[in-house]
Amino acid sequence: MVAAPDCDLQRGPCTAPLPGGGRIEFGITPRPIPVLQPLQLQARLDGIAARVVIVEFTGADMDMGINRVAMKAEGSGRFSGSAMLPVCVRNRMAWLATVRLQTNQGQIAVPFHFETVRN
Repeated sequence: MVAAPDCDLQRGPCTAPLPGGGRIEFGITPRPIPVLQPLQLQARLDGIAARVVIVEFTGADMDMGINRVAMKAEGSGRFSGSAMLPVCVRNRMAWLATVRLQTNQGQIAVPFHFETVRN
């Protein structure tokens, strides 16, 4: 599954359809998305229910380990959490935020790509 190719998490939340119906909207603030600063994560599910929502941050083209965040259910299909991205030796870093949903239909993984720029 691939998130909308024209979506940029640096500009705002991204939406992706889910297999079997429903959709997910995922966003990160503040913007631009910084490294080594607290981030707020938001996910909103429509047309599907999830028992658990986890976000995994990995380097898209460099091994940065896995930074895993369990999101907190807020009701009405909304989940929130906080994270922090590690600093990279590169000024520009490509990231993959994979949102993993545990649903009655099984596990669903939705990838969202974005880049950070270190000042």
